[in-house]
Amino acid sequence: MAYFNLGNTYNDKKEYDKAIEINPKDDTAYFNIGFTYNDKKEYDKAIEAYQKAIEINPRLDAAYGNLGIAYANKKEYDKAIEAYQKVIEINPEDDKAYYNLGNTYNDKKEYDKAIGAYQKAIKINPKYDKAYDRLGFTYANKKEYDKAIEAYQKAIYINPKYDDAVYFNLGLAYSIKKEYDKAIEAYQKAIKINPKYDKAYSNLGNTYRNKKEYDKAIEAFQKAIEINPKNDKAYFNIGFTYNDKKEYDKAIGAYQKAIKINPEDDKAYSNLGNTYRNKKEYDKAIEAYQKAIEINPRLDAAYGNLGIAYANKKEYDKAIEAYQKVIEINPRLDAAYSNLGNTYNDKKEYDKAIEACQKAIEINPKNDKAYSNLGNTYRNKKEYDKVIEAYQKAIDINPKLDVAYINLLEVQLTHKKNMSSETVKSFKENIEDKESLMLFSMLEILQNIKDETSFEEEFGRWREEFGDMKTIWDFNELDSWAQKLNGDGKKIVQKAIEAFKLYFNN
Repeated sequence: MAYFNLGNTYNDKKEYDKAIEINPKDDTAYFNIGFTYNDKKEYDKAIEAYQKAIEINPRLDAAYGNLGIAYANKKEYDKAIEAYQKVIEINPEDDKAYYNLGNTYNDKKEYDKAIGAYQKAIKINPKYDKAYDRLGFTYANKKEYDKAIEAYQKAIYINPKYDDAVYFNLGLAYSIKKEYDKAIEAYQKAIKINPKYDKAYSNLGNTYRNKKEYDKAIEAFQKAIEINPKNDKAYFNIGFTYNDKKEYDKAIGAYQKAIKINPEDDKAYSNLGNTYRNKKEYDKAIEAYQKAIEINPRLDAAYGNLGIAYANKKEYDKAIEAYQKVIEINPRLDAAYSNLGNTYNDKKEYDKAIEACQKAIEINPKNDKAYSNLGNTYRNKKEYDKVIEAYQKAIDINPKLDVAYINLLEVQLTHKKNMSSETVKSFKENIEDKESLMLFSMLEILQNIKDETSFEEEFGRWREEFGDMKTIWDFNELDSWAQKLNGDGKKIVQKAIEAFKLYFNN
């Protein structure tokens, strides 16, 4: 807030009391008493003093201004607005009154009115850097980030050393727009102004993490902790970054430190659970998720991940219960329906699985994983035309969804005689994951086998490229396909499948 003053304010109430004793009509003395109480956060007493000053001098605009600030500090926003408007009525050119009015509308989340007030302050005083800063903050609240950036930049142009916070907010706006290099530059400028700005280091770390520059991210988070060893969010973010790097033990250590600082951090427990789940330590993951839920019974993400952990343990009924709890909390969360469908599929309750996947798609027609899970279920029901349609839809939505390609290509090979040239072309253009390339290459070799000699040559090349890898694959469908083949090709394909099995964990 921008305080109004009349000069000669000393926070010495005894002097003002003496002045009032000499002259009970001394509006300035009452004003300064109010100023003193405001400064001490004794807002009721401040309000009483300002009102007395106004009673003596109804044109004392500064008293109305500080009266508004006292009401705003008490969160009595309508009374604050009324006071600021009285200032403007007395003095229509008072830029501070418009600025404070904008701040109060911001507090009320009446962002358009706040913008109008800041713009009037700026019109009166085009060099009002604070008004531009708050204007930017308000546009950011409205998610109008380009306008926010423009306002922040104007504040900086007026006063390049204005405030570390304006650079921080500028960095935040750029981060949301995914303009990470500009965000980094802004956070670094905030840090240059205030080298002890731990939150700026934390956001700098988040930005580096978004760029997948994990070591720089960790360095920034560690700097935030060096400045403020109680910065639990920095430990949380280090944990997140180590998880991204697949350094799970370090991630666990960081989350545990965050929890030690803030034992009520539900999200730290939830992410700790995710890390244990990544390590396949499902019981520990479940314990962490349950702790998150105990702290925050409405944390749908913890219920969702709890469901995944139970599903990983093949405790499908518990998984279903967890997903249903997610849906109870957030009925429009498509991912919960998709996971629910996947679990019903694992239980061989295929109609329920289809219903859940279709609900996910109804909520979010762009849910590629729901279409992929739907394809899996139709596959188990041996409805292969629907399988192909579902997998193709998943790929149309997300051309990088490698699992849908592999499943589609296998179904095309085993039930439509050949992999579609169009699907093969799209796969080659979009997929780089080595495990997926390993599986695709195997399917391609099986499709194109001509004789034993040509297979040995192709298998040798495949083994040279992928032989050091191990992954899981269910060969049942390929075995059934090979069994139905005729002639000499049948034995060659069966022999080829047995050779490939040596390189997979069934």
